[in-house]
Amino acid sequence: VALNDTVVLTAQNRTSWVRVPIFGAVIQRSGEALIPATELRRWLVACPTTNMLDLDAAGGQVELRTGKSVCQMSILDAGKYPSIETADAERTEVVIPGSEFVRAIQSVLFAIEKKENKNIRTDVMMIDLAAGEAAFMCTDTKAMSVVVLPTCASGPSRAELLPAAYMNLLIPLVEGGGDVNVSLSQRDAIIKTDRLEFGSKLIESKTMPWRKVMKAWDRDRPEKIWIDGKQFLAAVRQVSAADPSSRRLELEFGNGAASLSTKTSSAVVDLPSCANEMRFAVDYEYMIDFFSQ
Repeated sequence: VALNDTVVLTAQNRTSWVRVPIFGAVIQRSGEALIPATELRRWLVACPTTNMLDLDAAGGQVELRTGKSVCQMSILDAGKYPSIETADAERTEVVIPGSEFVRAIQSVLFAIEKKENKNIRTDVMMIDLAAGEAAFMCTDTKAMSVVVLPTCASGPSRAELLPAAYMNLLIPLVEGGGDVNVSLSQRDAIIKTDRLEFGSKLIESKTMPWRKVMKAWDRDRPEKIWIDGKQFLAAVRQVSAADPSSRRLELEFGNGAASLSTKTSSAVVDLPSCANEMRFAVDYEYMIDFFSQ
């Protein structure tokens, strides 16, 4: 869409859309055109790098020109490609600093199982907006990661699921920018910055009651252990490298130390304090992902 001094590019598939404004364009004639995104991307990748791009739409054709490279595409019938955007009256919105939004997404993505699990959806992320906080959560039923950011939500409390892959793609687009507006409705999620707008249909599935899970964990594990993250990560990597065939890591806390062991290797990390002895086993890949954040 070309209007005034701004060109707005909007791309969508069946479940999501992205809108990016380009300011400062020289527009001789306002208008809009729908063209194949795949062909446009293929041409832009192949054409030489340049700071100027001329676009002209007329007679059912779009002509793009940069330097000596020219591309012509037929304009598509907009009626055959209806917009998937919705106009829900009731939405819940929060505003989050861009750096905090990126940190939250990066911190929870590790909990999604890397290998395909045919029994559950592992490619989803839950966003939970409630009074005073915005929570981001991922789980594969073995590991769960939650980041809670203090914020002020406008609208009713709402928790929804959306594709985690889309959230991962947003990270480089949001990094280095300003605030991020996160908006949820019963049908979609919309994430806006001063540089783009991203929307996605929601995944229809039950959300996980993560608050109850966290309360149960705190009740069953009243003692907190403070440990040097870098030192602990180095120890986990050391013992896991010596036993790549198994992902099982034995952990034992007590007597001012943490003992880590696999079938073929072991290491010890000093602890400042640990009143009660504890012993359990975990998947070392989860530990590496978590402490690498």
